Amino acid sequence: MRYINCCRTVASNQEKDMLSDKLIRGTLSSNLRRLRQAKGWSQDRLAKEAGLTTVGYGSIERGETIPRISTLAKIAAALGCRLDELLPISSLV
Repeated sequence: MRYINCCRTVASNQEKDMLSDKLIRGTLSSNLRRLRQAKGWSQDRLAKEAGLTTVGYGSIERGETIPRISTLAKIAAALGCRLDELLPISSLV
């Protein structure tokens, strides 16, 4: 029984991690799209301004990947915003 309970806890933690990833991706994706469109920029323009490839940036905005903090910093600088505008930690806790 103890082994089964342990496995359920691990599975439960993995499920929580998956939900956290989805929340991060969804929040980041919608904020990126909103801020980019507010500037009237295409994905290609923002990617170039941030020093990223269009494919790489598009993958982030679609929520397919979670970027490194250094990449988020480049995007925030290009958009002229703070990191917490892209990914407000308080909404994820």
